[in-house]
Amino acid sequence: MNETNSNSTAPHVTSSKQPLIQLSHVSKSYQDADRKQVIFNDLNETIHSGEFIVLMGRSGSGKSTLLNLISGIDLPDSGSVFIESNNFSQLTEEDRTIFRRHHIGFVFQAFNLIPTLTVEENLLLPLELIGDLTPGDYKNAEELLDWLGLADRTESYPDQLSGGEQQRIAVARAIIHNPMIILADEPTGNLDLETGKEVIGLLDQLVRETHKTLVMVTHSREVIGIADRVLEMHDGMLTPAQ
Repeated sequence: MNETNSNSTAPHVTSSKQPLIQLSHVSKSYQDADRKQVIFNDLNETIHSGEFIVLMGRSGSGKSTLLNLISGIDLPDSGSVFIESNNFSQLTEEDRTIFRRHHIGFVFQAFNLIPTLTVEENLLLPLELIGDLTPGDYKNAEELLDWLGLADRTESYPDQLSGGEQQRIAVARAIIHNPMIILADEPTGNLDLETGKEVIGLLDQLVRETHKTLVMVTHSREVIGIADRVLEMHDGMLTPAQ
């Protein structure tokens, strides 16, 4: 994995430490065969603009469900999820999709790059989806790839990249449309320890330099001491990790 260009800086935007994500009395459950599985029961939490938040907890504790609620992919059974002044429960599915495409970036464990698209095409895909792709965006994509140390990979396809390179492209894709929030679900799960540390370092650098808000689900203990807050999910509640 190539080193990130330390002489370049990520695009800078102004940020204020204001409440950005608010979970108010959120309850969520699923029907599992003949039993009801309660994931959250009266969950309350506030995440501020520019924070790097890590969610930890055992498998099945609801970490990915929480990301789905924050992104509006799923809705709570009761309670409200606010992004700024937007209450997802009061938006239609179409409006939530539009909001998500404009304001939220995703990083997944499985990279989720489109195999038939080049690196540049994968990178610019979020802008195409919102119909906001301009000639200047190609230059911005080149600059971002250069910052990531991947300027020579523009015309490569995902299967020609290492796992670490693919995940760095996935991280770049998550920020190309300048979202307010980045949601990362086990972004180092398919990487070796050293490469995983590099990807976490990249995400941390992006949050600090662009003042994005990052909510990351991970089992990696390397985030302790890097993240602003590490929250443990247990019995449907969020508490500071010990």
